Amino acid sequence: MAGKTNDTEARIIATALETIKAHGSDAVSLRQLARQVGLTTGAFYKHFASKDALFRALTVTLSNQWAAQMTTQLAAYQSAKEKLLILGEQLLQASAAQPHVIDFLFFNPQAVAQYSENADAADFPLLTLTKHLITATLAEAQSTIPAQQFFTQVWAFILGYALLIKNGAATYDRALLTKTLEEMLAH
Repeated sequence: MAGKTNDTEARIIATALETIKAHGSDAVSLRQLARQVGLTTGAFYKHFASKDALFRALTVTLSNQWAAQMTTQLAAYQSAKEKLLILGEQLLQASAAQPHVIDFLFFNPQAVAQYSENADAADFPLLTLTKHLITATLAEAQSTIPAQQFFTQVWAFILGYALLIKNGAATYDRALLTKTLEEMLAH
């Protein structure tokens, strides 16, 4: 397609991420993004047909970034359960440090659509990594809890706790995360 370059898409994504970091995803305006990267609205739509398409690209980008960062960090740990705790810890700490980004990563419609058991999460490596750690943790604990059920429990806890942290109603407590995971595995 004429006029469509990866560099332009990368600039759009970077500009949108900066907007999300500073003001949240509700502040993302396609017209303003187009203006900020020097495009007309029509030219912008050659790169992203809709806000949903842009949000999907943003979610994929963030998921790739987080998965790469987490994979490097998790290499230092042997236990699947410890890796799952570290992943949860990093996401929860980021809820305080980058609340709008974590809120977007967890709750935008493109991310939420990936949480179901039948979703193809191939483009969302952070979610794939999380599900892999869930399965490995269950195997390590010799648990009979179904993987999707355990994923839902763990993910719901992390998302709920992240919302509390984001909104200043709680602060991150590693002991609470550890105890909660232990209790989930015990049932």
